Amino acid sequence: PGTDVAAATPRATLSFGQAVTPWSLAAGDYELTLTEGGNPANVLLTSTTFTVPAASTAAFVIVSGGNIGPASPGVMVLDGSAANVVIDKNTGAELRVLNGATDTLPRDVALNSQFAPPAFTNVPFATDTAYVPLAAGNNTVDVTPAGNPGVSELNQSLAITINTRYTLLFSGDAGALKHALVPDDTRRISTEAKVRLLNVAQPFALVDFFIVQPGTDITTVLPIATIAAPGASTVLSIPPGTYDVALRENGTTNVLAGPQAITVAGGGIYTVLGVSGADAASAGVVLLDDF
Repeated sequence: PGTDVAAATPRATLSFGQAVTPWSLAAGDYELTLTEGGNPANVLLTSTTFTVPAASTAAFVIVSGGNIGPASPGVMVLDGSAANVVIDKNTGAELRVLNGATDTLPRDVALNSQFAPPAFTNVPFATDTAYVPLAAGNNTVDVTPAGNPGVSELNQSLAITINTRYTLLFSGDAGALKHALVPDDTRRISTEAKVRLLNVAQPFALVDFFIVQPGTDITTVLPIATIAAPGASTVLSIPPGTYDVALRENGTTNVLAGPQAITVAGGGIYTVLGVSGADAASAGVVLLDDF
């Protein structure tokens, strides 16, 4: 840390697909910097500080895109037991919003008390917005009725990590919204479909989500996730193919939505959003991202 890269000798200069002979380092704290070959003034990435323990081995793999966030390039750190991502300490984050308010009316979302204009204007119900840049650290979010910044329905501090994309999900009755902040996994894997389940369905305390082979009787299988509102599952990896999606009120036999057919492909990133239905005994499904 603190080394003047412009005056330093690079450890290696690599073309695509090349590797370098391993070298030894003293145990301690380090930063990894990538520059354009032969041009140290063009810095592509400067990592946060990481510790190299004694008697350890590691491999650094330069990949195209940060995979978890907006930075490019990214660096995968493979230590033999787990894969981590070395991220650029100078990179911010990105945020998008999903409006799940029970009344289905549009909302404005302001960041850090900037209401004129807000970062997200007239956000429609159950529709994902584009991502906007956001500084790492604590950020304040305010949700108000569209065009009415004087009425606060949600005021919340968000802890934001560098080089991460987030979805801010909010739901509930007008004037009393609740939120969930969910980090997005944007790394694509060609042999798998990535699916995340989000829930804003009211008035159910918990909703069971099913992703099953077509024609499966959901009373014979366990749900793939059980989620409160607002809330999210982990990112699920499933084989490419066609499935049925269904929602059920947790602890009952009350099927809230589905079965609804979906088709997912390898390398795809998909979001299934559970929303309130036409009455208090039903829900709906909204398909987002790569659907």
